[in-house]
Amino acid sequence: MFQVIVGGAETAGQLIDHPDVAAVSFTGSSEVGRQTSRRAADRGCRVQAEMGGQNPSIVLADADLDRAATAIAYASMVYAGQKCTATSRVIVERSVYPQFRDRLAAAVEALRVLDPADEKTLVGPVIDLDSRASALAAVAESAGQAISIANAVRYGLVSAPREQGLAARSFYAESRTVLIVP
Repeated sequence: MFQVIVGGAETAGQLIDHPDVAAVSFTGSSEVGRQTSRRAADRGCRVQAEMGGQNPSIVLADADLDRAATAIAYASMVYAGQKCTATSRVIVERSVYPQFRDRLAAAVEALRVLDPADEKTLVGPVIDLDSRASALAAVAESAGQAISIANAVRYGLVSAPREQGLAARSFYAESRTVLIVP
């Protein structure tokens, strides 16, 4: 049987320690994931933990570059890049790097930035002001490694089209960069 139970640290601790729980799956911070893993392992319980990994995508020379670029654009940008499974690194074979870079930039540019209330929205704002500030700081720290591409994003950041008035209501970032390092 599979059951999802929502609760805080106390609820989680009771579940991890319960002898009828055969396996624990955790998604969250590295610190809490390590604590959860140790606690489950101490009693011989199976544990799976996803703790903020870097989720790379790999593009080999024999790949369908258009298909890979579209898939990676969606995997990294949809939901403003805030899904724990969002692609955050792309490793590309040197021989196809220039072609892939251009295709990825075009695929990202094709993503529509809309109000999150619109069901067609694939890329919207980040969740809160702290997340926006953190992501903008990461963009600033990438100086010399980032190039500007219209409507492209790094860390799922987008500029809301001003005519839609979204930036005033949501946590959109003004940056339009994509990390492209040969």
